[in-house]
Amino acid sequence: MNKGSFTLADRQLLVVSDRDVRHPDAGGQERYLHQVARRWAGWGASVSWAVERAPGLPDVEPIDGVMVVRSGIRSWRQPSVLTQVARRAHAVVDATGYPRGSVLAGGRAPIVAVVTDPPPGPDDTRPSSLSALRRLSWYSAARAPRGADAIVTLSPAARHAVRRHARARGPVFVVPPGTGPGATSGARSADPLIVIDTQLALDRRIDVFLRALAAVAGQLTDLTVEILGTGPELPRLRRMIADGALERVVSLPGRLPESERDRRLARAWLTVSTATAELAGFEPLRAAALGVPCLVLDTPGADNFVLGGRTGYVVADQEQLGAEIVRGVRLLSDQRYADLTARCCRLWAGLFGWDRTVQLLARVVEHRIAMADAGRYGPAQRRSARSDITTRVRLPAGVPAPTAGLRVTDEVVVCDGAVELLLNGCDEVDAVSVLRRLGVTGASVRLAGRHDLLIGPRRLPPALAGHQGDRGDMWRVPFYDEFDVYRRQPA
Repeated sequence: MNKGSFTLADRQLLVVSDRDVRHPDAGGQERYLHQVARRWAGWGASVSWAVERAPGLPDVEPIDGVMVVRSGIRSWRQPSVLTQVARRAHAVVDATGYPRGSVLAGGRAPIVAVVTDPPPGPDDTRPSSLSALRRLSWYSAARAPRGADAIVTLSPAARHAVRRHARARGPVFVVPPGTGPGATSGARSADPLIVIDTQLALDRRIDVFLRALAAVAGQLTDLTVEILGTGPELPRLRRMIADGALERVVSLPGRLPESERDRRLARAWLTVSTATAELAGFEPLRAAALGVPCLVLDTPGADNFVLGGRTGYVVADQEQLGAEIVRGVRLLSDQRYADLTARCCRLWAGLFGWDRTVQLLARVVEHRIAMADAGRYGPAQRRSARSDITTRVRLPAGVPAPTAGLRVTDEVVVCDGAVELLLNGCDEVDAVSVLRRLGVTGASVRLAGRHDLLIGPRRLPPALAGHQGDRGDMWRVPFYDEFDVYRRQPA
């Protein structure tokens, strides 16, 4: 990571979202924001978090060094305490679903919109009127004269959705979520177990999973399913379970404490995502950290967070879902295959650290603060390519990591003794200019792919990339031969 000369220490920052981490319906977005805000506070920044009011929770509460203000952010007339915080802020981080932080800022503080639920495309499965309204809201907000100064998405697929469906202007950065250390003790269930931990909302399409399950329950007589969480779809799902005679197979324990959710998920053989899009990666990554593979429909973003055949399975369409559940469970009944898969899952999740996530988002915020100050606009910022274009550069052996001449949003990593760079908003032509300023020749330059954006300028381990490793490496060729044998088995 390029630290540059910027820091968020002594900054006053305002985070805006609908819910905080203590809200009864808190989910992946709230955990993401909590990890970011508390680490920024630990750096010495003054961080306030403005959210909607919640029953039973105080209007103002410190949580891990962050001052949470529950004042009803949807109101156009804000309480004076929130207005004062917003006007003093050096930057506003808006995660309300579409850029509307300008309503709160009331001044010239840069606004960085963090988008975990991008605008729907034309094929969105939600009611047409709701989809149209969300697209209109996004389009209007994204193109408003005082909208977000920068947008942060959690995956390359989400960035594409923001550009294509919202037609957002301005820079869009990818800052994927992190994962904590997964459970290292406890055995998986003796009998086949599928655990799904998600918000029971329409776009998660749990009904698709239940219909597929009803068709294959007779083939997996010892299978049980736990669907954790709560949400507006809960009553309908209960009716579907009763109508499909799935009470023996499926349980709905509701929302559980995080430690209990992790304990149950760690016992699973498999988790399943039937969402209309998997653009944030919260559920597949959380399962992977616990060694649990994810079966996911081939929807936008599915291949961003699930490596098919390594950390899960990507199903082509809903009609094949039932057959692939049966195939996955039968493959995972082989303990050796299950151990290989769990090993790959943990390895993949280990590439997504919260430290990198927090640093990347901090650099975007600091970059926008710097851009608001014309006196700090230097040659390193002058790039002609759109921010969606990122270039990966590998410096020649022996060339040290640059300490100046880069954007604060650029990423620098030393990998296998060589220096690797990710240059944001930079194509190959711009990269040549950057390298010329650095006095570097003979570097390897190519456009960054989705894995570069997700895990940084690092190489995928051979076990995940599918390439043969060196004989001395822990991921040896027989590892792949075993996976190939399983892949050749008939369904």
